[in-house]
Amino acid sequence: MDKLSMIVAFVALVEKGSYTLAAEKIGGSKSVVSSRIRKLEEIVGLRLVYRTTRSVAITDTGRRFYRRCLAILDQMAALENGLVDECEAISGALRITAPQSFGLHYVVPVCGDFLKAHPAVQLDVELDDRHLDLVDGHFDLAVRIGHLRDSSLSARKVGSAHFVMVASPAYLAARGVPRHPQDLAELDCIFDSNKRLGRCWEAQADGGPARVPVTPRMTVNSACAVRVAALEGLGITRSFEFLVRDDLAAGRLVEVLPEATRFDVPVQIVFAHRTLMPAKLRAFIDFSAERLGAALAADRPPLAGRPSSVSTVCP
Repeated sequence: MDKLSMIVAFVALVEKGSYTLAAEKIGGSKSVVSSRIRKLEEIVGLRLVYRTTRSVAITDTGRRFYRRCLAILDQMAALENGLVDECEAISGALRITAPQSFGLHYVVPVCGDFLKAHPAVQLDVELDDRHLDLVDGHFDLAVRIGHLRDSSLSARKVGSAHFVMVASPAYLAARGVPRHPQDLAELDCIFDSNKRLGRCWEAQADGGPARVPVTPRMTVNSACAVRVAALEGLGITRSFEFLVRDDLAAGRLVEVLPEATRFDVPVQIVFAHRTLMPAKLRAFIDFSAERLGAALAADRPPLAGRPSSVSTVCP
């Protein structure tokens, strides 16, 4: 049993999610797939797959190993097919994930422009404020907001997302306007559970960065829901600037401690490392990096003393 056939079986299992579908992909039986993967685990000395009677789950080690396997298969394809033709047609399907509100505002328009430029490409875009796993979700790439946590992935920074702290005039009239970041500890706060900012909010205080412990009155897993909660007067929150721009202009929301609490977080295009990148993926990354970067730079609200970033992380 050669090692390459074991790798092919393992990659098929990860991508198809079942032994039956993996067997169909490689043209063998379920027992062949199972035996090849067991042998592969013996050779590398690692548990790659959790096995139950009803489902298959890939271990964290298995996910990292899968990305290495992709690189090996890419190299084999290059040996078999020769050098990649630089004029390869940009065609086929790409699967993309991005945060919901950010995706609606920035990513979907970029996707539309890309499709107009490349009519032979099909895009499957999933907008979700959760950080969906690229391998489990079979995504070619993700647009992530925050610092990259998974070092096995490749990332290309395209710009920064701008955050502001806001509350409704009614809430501030009832509870008082904070004059110093430490005052936030005494007020109600609204958390977006997807932002991974923890129970401390970072701010500029007394000439330097400070971490202020805050208590959530409400926690939701949607940036849009956070905005609605703030409009309802439930407390103070941090939000994408673009999401509350019209509310601020209309007076429905008021910015809180702008000199101390505005901050930027990197926006990155994240994808699995591949020695050979398909032309359609390479083209989309280059196109979206340019367009997203320009849009984010144009949207940057002017303010002196802005913190460069906070410790938000993305997988």
